[in-house]
Amino acid sequence: LGTCIKGLAAQPDPKALAALEQTGRYLHALPYFTLNVDSFTDRIVETGQAIETPQHTQVLSLRPDKLQVTVGVQQFFYDGKRFTLHDSGTGHYATIQTPAGIDPLFDQFTDRYGIALPLADLFAWDASTAGKVGVDGAEVIGKERIGDQTCIHYAYRQPSIDWQLWVREGAKPLRKFVCHRGRCS
Repeated sequence: LGTCIKGLAAQPDPKALAALEQTGRYLHALPYFTLNVDSFTDRIVETGQAIETPQHTQVLSLRPDKLQVTVGVQQFFYDGKRFTLHDSGTGHYATIQTPAGIDPLFDQFTDRYGIALPLADLFAWDASTAGKVGVDGAEVIGKERIGDQTCIHYAYRQPSIDWQLWVREGAKPLRKFVCHRGRCS
């Protein structure tokens, strides 16, 4: 069972925002990486009850121009020239020509189509990103153990999204990421 804690600090904690910048720099510098994210979407049913639906997202990135993202039954493939969306549930797919490079790909989807690809913010997080994406709450929760590693737990809030990040100390900071779409009321 979960607990709803009302509100984060009135102003985003600079230490929590700095952790995002550190994580973004780390991911941006890697020539390749795999990222697994567990997220939860709250769906309100006719009775008014919130039903939490889990979802797993996997990102495989090979800079500068290869990307595969799996979100449930949907897969996104990028080979540096084409972007393909495949839905294994229906068997449908679509392919479009795209610019070379992962960063221009994200820009095209945002600017031309108004679509934010899953976890795109993590690829280019910098000091200005929090304001651009509407982070209005950021807090350091404290140190916690995940398996055999000590991590610092952070909580963030954006319009309709609460998310958390666990960053381990040392050279490979990103440890765990959890996202909740919807709000406690």
